[in-house]
Amino acid sequence: MEEELDAFVGIDWGTEDYEVCCLDGGGRKLGARVFGHSGEGLEALAEWLLSTLEVPADRVAVAIEIKRGAVITHLLEKRFHVFLCNPKQTDRLRDRYSLAGAKSDPLDAFVLADAARKDRAQLRAIEADDPRVIPLRELTRQHADLTERRVELENKLRQQLHRYFPQMSELKGDVAARWKLELLERAPTPTKARRLRLTTLEQLLKKYHVRRYTAAQVRAVFRSRTLQVAGGVTEAAVIAVRILVPQLRLIHTQLHEVDRQIDRALERFDAEAPGQESEQRDVAILKTLPGAGRIVIATLLAEAHPALEERDYHRLRLATGVAPITQKSGKQGRRAGGPRAVVQMRRACSQRLRNATFYWARGAIVHDLHWREQASILRARGLSVGATNRVIADRLLRVATACLRDGESYRPKDTAAAAAAAA
Repeated sequence: MEEELDAFVGIDWGTEDYEVCCLDGGGRKLGARVFGHSGEGLEALAEWLLSTLEVPADRVAVAIEIKRGAVITHLLEKRFHVFLCNPKQTDRLRDRYSLAGAKSDPLDAFVLADAARKDRAQLRAIEADDPRVIPLRELTRQHADLTERRVELENKLRQQLHRYFPQMSELKGDVAARWKLELLERAPTPTKARRLRLTTLEQLLKKYHVRRYTAAQVRAVFRSRTLQVAGGVTEAAVIAVRILVPQLRLIHTQLHEVDRQIDRALERFDAEAPGQESEQRDVAILKTLPGAGRIVIATLLAEAHPALEERDYHRLRLATGVAPITQKSGKQGRRAGGPRAVVQMRRACSQRLRNATFYWARGAIVHDLHWREQASILRARGLSVGATNRVIADRLLRVATACLRDGESYRPKDTAAAAAAAA
């Protein structure tokens, strides 16, 4: 049951200051004030709320439009109840007081305070983050940002090589592989690449453990007919390549270091978990699931830790976007022969969790026979590739929550029953 509270506060968040409005249980405005974003400002905010409301902090509900930050942490430490109000909710609730579309920081603070008073059941309570989750979340987000940046740089490098050096494209695989980057540093033009000695190529391939090609094959590719380009094109492209190669080298190094730190963070996550040492830990259980690698597990723990900790399968479905939505209204519900509903992909979810579950499902389909067969059955029914991935991810989530709830590792022989229950 919803807890009865005595006072309600709305905070319109800003990068430099906060607009604060306080209401009592009857909706009467008790005060409004602006506080700066600083240690002194946040301490003054908590003291002002207690003196103005004249009730204990655990009897106060605070509504705000962000779910993390210094102000959230400070209020939770002071034992205030903090609730997240989605900006879209705030925009709809604002129409109660201004149909003309007026908007201001004091009005938004009042709307948030009134939402905490009238619509608290529709808001999401914010809880303090587990200290183990915070560094893991930062590492996974840094990994995603670095990966996105690497893809961008690889596309630029591929485009430049296409202009004047198509022989490099004939060497299949990652265009920004470490051995190819060093090759471009030694021979950035087709002319220099043709002059590379066989022993030099052999040493380079041996250094990076490349077995896909022999030195003779690489030399044969470089000695094929070169592309005729306009004057100045090669010089311009080489300038771009010499700028891109060091950046890609740096990103490779940073990604490798982030991967190492994620591994260490996952080890600490299990080591610092409460409970008996003999108990099966969450990370150890998740590692046994097919398709669940380092980044997938770290992202699930970082972005959906409360749901995983509570073993809440339905909450995980919503957060990851694998639970579809159904639209059924108007003519769709009055067609001859009965109602006709439209089932669509859920878009209101965490994009990071959506990406993680997508790669999780793809990994399970590729590497596990059972899940590959399940995907084939779904495709035979007429489901698209995306819909198939979402169904497989949905079933994997059910299996994962069951394993976590029982404290047992994934056992392939039990997969069929668990997947059938999820169907």
